[in-house]
Amino acid sequence: MTRMLRRMHSLPLEPLLTSGLFPGDADSAAICDRLETLLQRAIEAATAGRDEWTLDVSPEEVAGSVSEGARRVKSYVETASLLATCVWHHAYNAS
Repeated sequence: MTRMLRRMHSLPLEPLLTSGLFPGDADSAAICDRLETLLQRAIEAATAGRDEWTLDVSPEEVAGSVSEGARRVKSYVETASLLATCVWHHAYNAS
């Protein structure tokens, strides 16, 4: 099992990524773009069915709140990534 995992993790990723067999976002900007597109569709659908909308806030306000939350998460992830890189460099240079 260990040898199989080692072998799998040693394979180049590029052919798998370009094959189209494993869809996904390339980076955080792609995630944000996809989220914005989905939010716009949700706003359009909610606006079209406005009579059925039961929340006290508008669909646009809900989407804005989700977008703000996504920006915060992206900021946290970028900060954590920077911190992890600094820790790794410190540990690597200390040895």
